[in-house]
Amino acid sequence: MRVAKRRRATQHLLGGLVGVLAVTLGSVSTTTAAYTDTAVVTTGVIHADSVRSPNSVECVSSGLLSPLVFAWTNPDARYDFLVTLEQPAGVVRETRRIANNGAPGTLQTTNYAPALLESLIGINVGVTVRVRSYLASAQTWVSSPGVTDTGRATSVVGLGLMTSCS
Repeated sequence: MRVAKRRRATQHLLGGLVGVLAVTLGSVSTTTAAYTDTAVVTTGVIHADSVRSPNSVECVSSGLLSPLVFAWTNPDARYDFLVTLEQPAGVVRETRRIANNGAPGTLQTTNYAPALLESLIGINVGVTVRVRSYLASAQTWVSSPGVTDTGRATSVVGLGLMTSCS
């Protein structure tokens, strides 16, 4: 008899657990959760900016046996400069990257002198210099469209090279 009571008690206990599990599992529902986070700026400055071209570029020096010298004023200490030397009809002769040499307001320069062979055979070439600024720390941030000035290099066989600002 004792064994029968124990068996019956065990069956009741197991039956009760199965019932509790059935009720518990039967009442589980799905949930949907969303996570949001909000940030607040408490210090600093947020702003948009653009890369500015120099205000102008000028041919500042020329002469007998002298290269053409082009100059512009540095608009920002963070900028370096992309200088394109173009022949007539916009044909690009050369592109140079010029490192910034000072604070805003300082003079930046580049020069153009024809190759020795061109000087010996005689030439009459106009050159346009286009200067654009770019952010030194992010070289793809380039000003548009850039400022220009022109000069002319003339060589007569036996007399040498003569340059002139246009």
